[in-house]
Amino acid sequence: MLFIMPGEQVAAFWMKEMKFDLDMIWIKDGQVVEITENVPKPKNEIDRLILYSPHQVIDQVLEVFAGDSRRLGIQVGDVITQLD
Repeated sequence: MLFIMPGEQVAAFWMKEMKFDLDMIWIKDGQVVEITENVPKPKNEIDRLILYSPHQVIDQVLEVFAGDSRRLGIQVGDVITQLD
């Protein structure tokens, strides 16, 4: 899922009600600036929810299945292009 932020910011995401683990790909100006891999789903409904954030401002976040960023070879510095 791609989240487009309303301007540049240090966004914070949590895993509330997620049923599977994710990789979070942090993007700024069309370039991957950071990747948070293997973010775990909550163990149960009362599990303390951790906030995940990049270390810099971003304008988009792409969430993919855990392990997909590595499997697909996505790296910091990669340029993201939009296909029409």
